[in-house]
Amino acid sequence: FNILVTALIFLVLRPKPIVTFWCLVCIGFWHVALFSEPQATPPPIDQAFATFLPALFICYAFWRLAWRFTLPAFRKAPIEASVWYLATFWTGVLTNITMDKIPIDRLVASDINSEPGALTALIIICIILLVIVVNQVRVIRKTGWLPYYLGWYVIGALVVVVLSQLPGLQFRLHHYVIAMVLMPGTAWPTRLSAIYQGFLLGMFLNGAAAWGFDSILQTAADVSASRPANSDCNLI
Repeated sequence: FNILVTALIFLVLRPKPIVTFWCLVCIGFWHVALFSEPQATPPPIDQAFATFLPALFICYAFWRLAWRFTLPAFRKAPIEASVWYLATFWTGVLTNITMDKIPIDRLVASDINSEPGALTALIIICIILLVIVVNQVRVIRKTGWLPYYLGWYVIGALVVVVLSQLPGLQFRLHHYVIAMVLMPGTAWPTRLSAIYQGFLLGMFLNGAAAWGFDSILQTAADVSASRPANSDCNLI
């Protein structure tokens, strides 16, 4: 039903781009929190609202950094916009289903080393991600913004290296963090940027609504305690 609602927004109602964006944010978040992957049964509404407010602030940053430059470019092409955005958006929102066959539960070394096929899957994902990043770098370079973005990403990488070396803690890359890191690199009105934006927004909403904003630094006990009870449920 919610998929049909978003299609109706893109194809029939066609509101302003910012309204369309916030409709996706709200529909995607509550679809995960209430239906596709609630944190418990029945869904804990109080926990969902505790996550919803900070998620809105992060999504506002998504709009300011990326979406406001891309989504309006497709306003006169509603069918094309619905294809690029909605297909990937719902793929990201429903990652517990669409990525169920990927043998990676969490991006931690212990899981990758212990799960059959996890290392191979991670290598394939990294290759695909590298191809995507190289193409986006090519686009950014043509606009003249590459030094600016490259500087911020280098600083971020250095911070991650420092954090990962803190004693007694493990660096854990949640999929909501991956979406936050990659979203600024999609701020150009191209079809590929639209595809990436849809998927990254959906993946962010899935991670936030289903699991909350877990810390990127966790103790070994925290990592062990957070392992999904069902090992077939593949989460980053």
